[in-house]
Parts: sequence; structure tokens; C-alpha cells
Amino acid sequence: LSVSEGFGSRILAPRLASFTNQHPRIAVDLIASTGFLNPSRREADIAVMLARPKSGPLVARKLTDYHLGLYAHPDHLARSGPIATTADLMRHRLIGYVPDMIYAPELRYLAEIDGRLDASIRSSSIVAQAELIAAGAGCGILPCFIGDGVPGLVRVLPEAVDIQRSFWLVVHRDVRRIARIDRFIAWLDATIGELKPLMLGVPSPSIAALD
Repeated sequence: LSVSEGFGSRILAPRLASFTNQHPRIAVDLIASTGFLNPSRREADIAVMLARPKSGPLVARKLTDYHLGLYAHPDHLARSGPIATTADLMRHRLIGYVPDMIYAPELRYLAEIDGRLDASIRSSSIVAQAELIAAGAGCGILPCFIGDGVPGLVRVLPEAVDIQRSFWLVVHRDVRRIARIDRFIAWLDATIGELKPLMLGVPSPSIAALD
């Protein structure tokens, strides 16, 4: 099972025991990393990807939409000043991906907000980015299913910065009817169905100014 680091560590890993308890004879290899194994080359039985593959002997469908927002720690906002509009981000330290290590165009979030924005603290790991933001190092874009679960973080400008992406479920057409694959996909569909509010993000109160 090949998935992104954030989806694997924050969504699947805490819940995978419910599947393995139901199906103890099915072994699961969870590959949660920056980048994806390729189902076309049978590197993975199942992949949850950021975009629908354009070619290959694959069966793909949308698993879920998810939202991302701008997050910061109150300590950073107190030091660097309020964020009332996206233009204010020009004077804030931003946290994001290492440009040369972005493995999918869907991860270029800052350019979607304002083409002038650039991260000055960068990591290939979305989990590391979340930890940097939580430590007050700067503000950055996180999936709501990560950012909303980090103690102390607040969502900034939730109306102005509300980015939508999708996860796509991808399997090689030769394995889609295998029983263990069907069972896992059924479990995954049910699990994600229960997590729709988390995936779509419930905006937290915006902090535009600090007293």
C-alpha cells in the first residue's frame, strides 16, 4: 500500500489495527513516503495518489477530496504581527516543501496563494513541516487532517486560504478482483467515509490580530 506521508501517518496508521484485527491473515505493508510506488509496474498493490494517472494498466477512482489551510502558532503571530490578508504573508517566515523535491505539482501550494511567496524554511516531509509550524518557526500550508490535530495551531485566513485537493485510489487492473485487495478497499472506503469532516476541514477561528 503506497500512500503519501501525511495520509499514511495521520489517517491510516492510527486506524489500521481495525482492519488487521478483522483480517489477521492479511499482511499489510504501509509505504508512507514522499513519492509513490508505481502500481503500473506492480511496485504496490494499491496506491492512494494525489492525481489520477493518465496512462497504464490501472483502475483509478477518486477516494476523497480534502482541504488544506494556512496554519500558525500564536507565538509566531505575536512575534511577526497579524495576518489580515494574504498580502501580509510577504513579511512572515513561511514553511514549505524543498522546491527540487516536490514530487507532484499538486504540492505547490504557496504559488496558488500568491506567486511571490516563497518558503524560507523547507522540508521534504509534511510531518516535519507541521512540527516546525507548531514550534513557532513560521506559518505554512497543511492538510486540515494534519493541522487541525496539532495542539496549539490555529488556522489563519480560513476563508481566503482554502485549498482543495483529491486523493485517488489506484490499483493495477490485474489485482483488483483479488479478495484481499477487495477487503482492504472496502475497509478503506468505509473508514474514509467516516472521516469526511476531518478530510474537508472545519475552519477554526481565524486570527487576524492579537491583543
